[in-house]
Amino acid sequence: KAWRVLRSKMAQMRREAREEEKAALRVSVIGVARMGRGDKIRTYNWGQQRVTDHRSGMTVGRLGDVLEGGESLDAVMESVRGWLRDRDVEALVADEAAEAKRSSRGRKKTS
Repeated sequence: KAWRVLRSKMAQMRREAREEEKAALRVSVIGVARMGRGDKIRTYNWGQQRVTDHRSGMTVGRLGDVLEGGESLDAVMESVRGWLRDRDVEALVADEAAEAKRSSRGRKKTS
């Protein structure tokens, strides 16, 4: 359990650092005022009574229930949690692959 808590905290720290880097880069490159549709996280479509989370790709057709904090909001938030877990797993795999690559280089140099 302690290992899972530690891994979770480390993943959270990496995620926050990546988000800060992305935000700083975005602001420095294009400026806040120039952000466009591609930067959207979620769309609330009042005319069609639907909500789309662009990160997880989930669309819910009950806007009122989402805004009231009902089951539809829970479904959207669970899809985002799944998306975040997937990103964390990808980051862990990439970190482990990079570490393995560094380790194999170190062994080759010493042989």
